[in-house]
Amino acid sequence: MVPHFQAFKRILQYVKGTFHYDLSFSPSPTSLTAYSETNWVGYPDTCRSTSSYAIFLSDNLISWSAKKQPTVSHSSYESEHRVLAHTTSEVVWITHFLCDLTVSLSHKSLLLCDNKIVIFFTLNSVSHKRSKYIALDYHFIRDLATSGIIQPQFMPFLLQIADIFTNSLSQSLFTFFRSKLCVRIPQSACWRMIRNASHHVILLNGRI
Repeated sequence: MVPHFQAFKRILQYVKGTFHYDLSFSPSPTSLTAYSETNWVGYPDTCRSTSSYAIFLSDNLISWSAKKQPTVSHSSYESEHRVLAHTTSEVVWITHFLCDLTVSLSHKSLLLCDNKIVIFFTLNSVSHKRSKYIALDYHFIRDLATSGIIQPQFMPFLLQIADIFTNSLSQSLFTFFRSKLCVRIPQSACWRMIRNASHHVILLNGRI
C-alpha cells in the first residue's frame, strides 16, 4: 500500500510541476506513423501486460493509449502482437476518418515496433507454434500489410516513443520522448515564467 501511495504522490508532483505544458500542433504533410509498445507482465500481481501506442499525423500527436491488457500473455511475443493489432485497428479507424474528411495520406501508414521477431512473422507467411494463440491478430495485421494499408517496421528501443507510457525511463530519455510527443512549454508561458522569476529577484534584492 505504501509504495502505491508514494507513486501516487510522485504523479501528483509531476502533474503540478508540468501544469503549464501544452500539446502543440503544426501544419505539415499528411502521413500516419504509429508507435506500438508493451511491457510484458507489467503487473506482477496479475501477470498481465501493459499496452501502449502513440499515433502521429505527420509530427502531430493525435491518438495515444496506455492500459492493462485484458488477458495474460504467454510470452512477450504474444503481448507485442496483441498491442500491434490494437494499434493497427486504431490506425485503420483514423485512416477511414481522414478519408471521410477527404484527406488523403501521402504514403503508407508506418507501424513501428521494437521487436524484430514480431516484425518478421508479420511480414512473412511462416507458420509457428507461437502464433496459434494469436492467429486472429496475426492474420489481421498481415492482411493489412499485404494490401498496402500499413507498413510494419522495426524501431530501435531508444527511439520507441510509446515506451514513455509503459516503462520506467531515465530522466534524459523521458525528457527526449516527451519532447517527441510535442508536449512542451508554450512560448507565452516561458515569458510569463521569466517575468515572474525576474519579479522575485527584484523583491529579494529589495529586501537585501
